[in-house]
Amino acid sequence: MWEKFTTKPFTTTDDGTGTGECKFLDFVPTPWESWMVVAAPHVEPAFLSAFLGRLTAEVHAFNSPEARKGSSPDFVEGHFKYPRKDVEAWFEQVDYPKAGLDVVSTATVEKTLR
Repeated sequence: MWEKFTTKPFTTTDDGTGTGECKFLDFVPTPWESWMVVAAPHVEPAFLSAFLGRLTAEVHAFNSPEARKGSSPDFVEGHFKYPRKDVEAWFEQVDYPKAGLDVVSTATVEKTLR
């Protein structure tokens, strides 16, 4: 979903905006949630655990119902300079992990493989 909105300024949209440098064909939502992390086997488990713990806390805070109503869309709009309607549309479509980022459910793996 992120690519749909990040490439929008470079495509021509229904309202005639965009540069037309690229042609938008279609999108396929990923079968996994945002913020999946992969680490090499040599990474220290304690470091990885601490990192994932901190990242999980930040992702959950960013995705909290309160943040979704204000500070998170405000951040995306301000940092990336996207129109508010695009930011709101993206937030309606994006999904974040409910558990810690160190957990990948069997259902997610099966859906991805399909």
